[in-house]
Amino acid sequence: MVALCLISSAERSGKTTIAAAIGRHLIGQGRRVGFFKPSLTAGPDPDAGLMREALGLDETLELLSPAYADEKALKDNVKSAFARISAGKDVVIIEGPAGRSQLTDDIAEQLDARAVAIEAYSRQLTGSVESTRKVGGRLIGVVLNKVPRSRLAQAKAELAQAGIKVLGVIPEDRALLTLTVAELARGTGGSIVQPKDGNTAALMENIMLGAMSPDHGPEYYSHKTNKAVVIRSDRPDMQLAALDTSTKCLVLAGKAAPIPMVLRRAEQRGVPVISADNDVAGVVVAIEAALQDARLNKEKVARAAVLVAQHLDFGVVYNGLGLSGQR
Repeated sequence: MVALCLISSAERSGKTTIAAAIGRHLIGQGRRVGFFKPSLTAGPDPDAGLMREALGLDETLELLSPAYADEKALKDNVKSAFARISAGKDVVIIEGPAGRSQLTDDIAEQLDARAVAIEAYSRQLTGSVESTRKVGGRLIGVVLNKVPRSRLAQAKAELAQAGIKVLGVIPEDRALLTLTVAELARGTGGSIVQPKDGNTAALMENIMLGAMSPDHGPEYYSHKTNKAVVIRSDRPDMQLAALDTSTKCLVLAGKAAPIPMVLRRAEQRGVPVISADNDVAGVVVAIEAALQDARLNKEKVARAAVLVAQHLDFGVVYNGLGLSGQR
């Protein structure tokens, strides 16, 4: 059994997304994969449930993500907890408690884990350089995540020039950063009025506000695809204009009930409609807050797995873990 610990110099680097994608790839190669994320909260980390589903694990959430009162208790018990979760596995992917990068490094050292650093893209390479220095010989390499597609080649070249072993440069995918229809409804405090029992797991890559006038509507709404559009509930003309473009969800802001014509058009186009009592400004604030807390789900994991498979050098990862290679 080998342990792979994902580390990062900052939060929101995408460690759990990459962990799920790597785990799925390993399983596809016939490896028995486990997951371990000790927690310093009152219970298991919420990501444990997602990883349990994504990797088809049988262990309880308490085993996957044992909770400890403080860092001392975690360090004193992490080896025994890991021994229980790693039994019968070929590879166990480890994440540390959220926001505790130093503690994660300590866990990796205690468990004799190889490490992969996941760093979110920025114009400064400080995080990536720091990751290589503090881990030393246990580091397999660095994955630069959420890179704008226009800067993929440049980012890879800059890392190489800095002497950093690059495992992959993962392009930014807005669908992994956004919300599903169901999450959008919850975040805005709205209700899904159409369809009542349809698919609300669709991901939206863009969010737009209503146009200033219906004359400019079709052209304006055509600027973005795969989008949710936030429109005043008393402007059915704008709503219909949005439905004539590549709109994935309508969010009607205000207390006016949606008119039947809009609901019929949305039903014909297969577009969910959310009704939120707040005004447009309030809905936008709620969406911004929801985006900050957006979590992984099955659809995002599947999308991320394809993206990572295209851009991560799994051969180097396998060699770094001492595995025989891809099967």
